[in-house]
Amino acid sequence: MRTLRASWLSLPDSRSQSAFRGEYAKLSCMTSPFPPTVLPESDEELLAECDVDTFRASGKGGQHVNTTESAVRLRHRPTGVVTTSQAERSQHRNKAVALRNLRRKIERLNYRPPPRIPTRATRSSKQRTLQEKAAHSKKKQLRAKPRADDD
Repeated sequence: MRTLRASWLSLPDSRSQSAFRGEYAKLSCMTSPFPPTVLPESDEELLAECDVDTFRASGKGGQHVNTTESAVRLRHRPTGVVTTSQAERSQHRNKAVALRNLRRKIERLNYRPPPRIPTRATRSSKQRTLQEKAAHSKKKQLRAKPRADDD
């Protein structure tokens, strides 16, 4: 179940489905309109804020991976951010990897781009632009058909 806040948020480099054309993916560059989330320093306190699910990992690893519930899914309740890890054979190591990924994701959500300071165009760049425009105008004038009274 996704919260309202989590459904609105997306990471700067995440892909989501287009609202107008569902078959196309779009890159979403939104940041959170909410104040930055402050994470606890210790992993135990962060785990207390999360829902922890364990499940059987899929993929390579043989019989041990297929028979033990070593994969971990963490859902951070305050933000709704979800991370999973099934790379390791141990549930404890997967939990540590998922916590690291969760901190990284929330850190990216908390990122606020610095305000852009517009720079003024230099005099030479303005002159160059005007020269390019004049040359382009001249080229277009040469394309025109000659008038009858120019003979």
